[in-house]
Amino acid sequence: MNLSSATVAVVGVGGLGGALVRGLQAGGLPPQRLVLCDAVAQKALNAGGEAVSVAADPAEAAAVGDVLVLCVKPPDVAGALDRVATAIRPHAVVISAAAGVTLEKLRQSLGATGALVRAMPNVNVAVRASMTALVADPSEPTEALRAAEWVFGHVGRTVRLPQEKLMDAATSLAASGPAWVAAMLEALMDGGVLAGLPRTVAVDMALSMMEGTAKHLRDAAITPGALKDMVMSPGGTTAAGMLVLEQAGVRGALMATVQAAAERARLLGKG
Repeated sequence: MNLSSATVAVVGVGGLGGALVRGLQAGGLPPQRLVLCDAVAQKALNAGGEAVSVAADPAEAAAVGDVLVLCVKPPDVAGALDRVATAIRPHAVVISAAAGVTLEKLRQSLGATGALVRAMPNVNVAVRASMTALVADPSEPTEALRAAEWVFGHVGRTVRLPQEKLMDAATSLAASGPAWVAAMLEALMDGGVLAGLPRTVAVDMALSMMEGTAKHLRDAAITPGALKDMVMSPGGTTAAGMLVLEQAGVRGALMATVQAAAERARLLGKG
């Protein structure tokens, strides 16, 4: 597939689909190469603008899409698949962003037409800073994953998973993770206020600290433990605070949180 001329059809233009459309457009995808479909047509117009084609039905979108992205909610996936199954182009790549809907379930609904990829982005698609996990059956052509990387690369970073069974863990860490980071940041902000900082200062300070720490770890290619040791001097303030974290079992609680969410994702996938 020539991605430089491919038409992208997006079915479901809510929060995720809308953010994806805006990211594609910001990346330079011409309006004539975008086809949008949503149960509420106005959502498609709001996301893509009047120059973008709006399909009245998922089948209409599938009939013209070289890359078909399903951004509908899990309960609506079955209906969308039924509508597009007979309309998918033979060479098309179908990308599903529905949590818990396995490649096997997708293939059973779509039949033999089209290459399949599962994608699991996170809420940060809204600011084009998502981490999106991708997986495809080994029998699928490699260009299917390349197409998915190209699409979701417009809204952040992507990572290929070697096995579909890892998608539950990826859903837990990357997709649910922003909620846990937000909860931790909120607590740190409140801690700053408790220690005497004005709320606006505590908020800005916590956000900047988190952003800077992530950048430092990535750019310097060091482990979190190494960075911790750089900050924690003998008998200092960081060591005093670290003792409280260890006594409260914060690290163990975070590990258990990821594990619990991954297990929940597995159960949802079996439903």
